[in-house]
Amino acid sequence: MNDPSFAFDKGTSPSSESRDKFTPVRGNITTIKTKLTPKKPSKCPLHETDKHLLSDCRTFNSKPTAEKKSLIRQNGLCFKCCNGKHSARECQEHVLCNVCNSNRHCTAMHEERSTSQFHSGEEPRRMTNDATNPNEHHPEQSLKAYVLIDDQSNRSLARSEFFDYFNENAQEIEYVLSSCSGYISTAGRQASGYIIESLDGSKRLSLPTLIECNQIPNMQEEIPTPEVARYHEHLRDIADEIPPYDQNAPILLLIGRDMIAAHHVLDQRIGHNYAPYAQKLRFGWVIIGEACLGAAHRSETITTNKVHVLSNGRPSILQPCPNDFKLRTHTRPKSDFEFGENVFIQTSSDGKIGFSIEDEEFLSVMNSGFRKGQSGNWSAPLPFKSKRQVLPDNYEQALQRARKLRTNLRMNPDKEKQFCAFMENIFQNGHAEPAPPLKTNEEKWYLPIFGVFHPKKSKIRVVFDSSAKCQGVSLNDVLMTGPDLTNSLIGVLLKFRKEKVAVTADIEQMFFNFYVHEEDRNFLRFLWFRDNDINNELVEFRMCVHVFGNSPSPAVATFGLRKSACDHHSSELCNQVCELVNKHFYVDDALVSLPDAESAIEIMKKTQDVLKQNGNIRQDKIRSNSSEEFPN
Repeated sequence: MNDPSFAFDKGTSPSSESRDKFTPVRGNITTIKTKLTPKKPSKCPLHETDKHLLSDCRTFNSKPTAEKKSLIRQNGLCFKCCNGKHSARECQEHVLCNVCNSNRHCTAMHEERSTSQFHSGEEPRRMTNDATNPNEHHPEQSLKAYVLIDDQSNRSLARSEFFDYFNENAQEIEYVLSSCSGYISTAGRQASGYIIESLDGSKRLSLPTLIECNQIPNMQEEIPTPEVARYHEHLRDIADEIPPYDQNAPILLLIGRDMIAAHHVLDQRIGHNYAPYAQKLRFGWVIIGEACLGAAHRSETITTNKVHVLSNGRPSILQPCPNDFKLRTHTRPKSDFEFGENVFIQTSSDGKIGFSIEDEEFLSVMNSGFRKGQSGNWSAPLPFKSKRQVLPDNYEQALQRARKLRTNLRMNPDKEKQFCAFMENIFQNGHAEPAPPLKTNEEKWYLPIFGVFHPKKSKIRVVFDSSAKCQGVSLNDVLMTGPDLTNSLIGVLLKFRKEKVAVTADIEQMFFNFYVHEEDRNFLRFLWFRDNDINNELVEFRMCVHVFGNSPSPAVATFGLRKSACDHHSSELCNQVCELVNKHFYVDDALVSLPDAESAIEIMKKTQDVLKQNGNIRQDKIRSNSSEEFPN
């Protein structure tokens, strides 16, 4: 346990809070079994002698690689140790190449490969793909990147860009990522057969199996530079061995304890107690500690003082208090006063709940932005807040969620069938469309999607997760929710019990009746499978309508429904339709009672016609306690 070359994982169990949030997993227990078997002497097949092994044979070592492989294959020997009559996969011999320090082949089977001019240190490394054939390297498939050396990680990790660059399409595995912030259940691809090479080509090691993980820290401002080394006297002699910062090289790999050779410390430079120190690893020098010059950074913001005018007319850099107000009374002669009369001005809004400033702004945006499309449906903008931050690029987050969704759907064929049927209905009705290419630096947002099952209806509803955060912000954070326009459920039910004939109805796909302006649709992009087949690759689409999951969608839909029922009507029956929609609807459900069946049929038929004509909105599922037939 004291030897840092061995990893000992106690497999601590998550806390009770973590167990409620994440799927519990069993800790991994690793055992190493040592087998002592008598070693049988092997003869050199070239000289028919047991005085030396084939791997130590000078004649064999002088032969070309192709001839060596042919000789090993003819004699049924191991390609790893060159001695035993077993396969390389079953080889139990401990071998180490004296040229490249690889444990996959002995020195006799080392192949010289071309190198490129790269540098070393805590800086970019060169990865080459060796996955197609363990006996043939492909140095032309290389990638320059920064690598983190982390002895606290028990596995080596790689970001999605690494897997995409080398076209790794391996099946995803689920795993639990444990850190100081808790346990995260996620999924990712695996890759093996890669070589990591120092920037100058002097060192090369085989990478262990890599797991896809985008939680690798990506703080490039902490990458040390030659200037940092020259600033500290005890590091100046290694300044020329640290390469300049390369902004085109991303941080793609994290090497853990499963590649212990990369952690070996060959040399070091130590200063005073508060100074950074440097270590020389196999791939070059790294600087550990506070690497900022003078512990200071260039400011990214500029502070300005705004001059305000106070209520007394005096200028000040202090902001006036918004809660300060003064009440002035208009005095009249005592003879003109009539106490108790006209103290307050009465308006039509008396007795109603007042809207907030943001709600007033939302209604203003809706009143000016609602317009009809060629299909007859209303189109409305996304109500962005006037002061909001720019949304970050959350494509990677949406991609990970889409891949996890594919894994879950494959495990549940019935859920997959219903999910794909729901999406097919969206595409056929024109509620979603293929996403067009984005312009340079164009702001966009990707909505992760998931399904919610209704336990009684055995029906799935696809939800667009507008609350998913990326870098601390979500789409709902920058949208105005709008006022609560939903009627009181108690009030609707009390009015529903008033008359003899009761009628209920429903608005078909309430939110999908209202389209989104085309200029706002790139904020509703999502990833789905080509041709609606989860076995195909993921492509980009975008929603054309307001979606279930956006915080303003209920207010937008209710506003549009009332606008369709109440605009441009003056007849008595049309006024009754307006009153029905305004007072007898709870979201998309109508509950109304009337004195007789004839009145009920008349008002429901008229409501159907008005909503269809003015907003292309379909009212269906009409039911009543009266047996009189409703005309189609």
